[in-house]
Amino acid sequence: MTQDDLESRIKSLRRFSVATFTGVSIIGVGPLLFFVICGFLKKSPVDKETELYIILAGVFLFFPLWGILAYWAQYRYQVLCPHCGQSLVSQYPVIISTRTCRYCHEHVIDPTA
Repeated sequence: MTQDDLESRIKSLRRFSVATFTGVSIIGVGPLLFFVICGFLKKSPVDKETELYIILAGVFLFFPLWGILAYWAQYRYQVLCPHCGQSLVSQYPVIISTRTCRYCHEHVIDPTA
């Protein structure tokens, strides 16, 4: 892997993360906003108990869904160390300067490139 290749993968991963965070936030906050608006209009399509369960389902789906998508994205964009499998995203400026993984100290960026 070259330095430019790693940087482009990390840039793509960050764009994907922003898009998925926005989508997952709509799932988590959407039901809450819907029922707040229904409360102001004094019209609700369901009773209060069901309303609460729908809101809680959206809130509790937010975190696992976001975690699963973040985990999957690292594999999709191949920003994991090929030797130990650790993420290269969190410390990529250090990885670019040293050209090695911070965890296993193996070369990640091709030294001849």
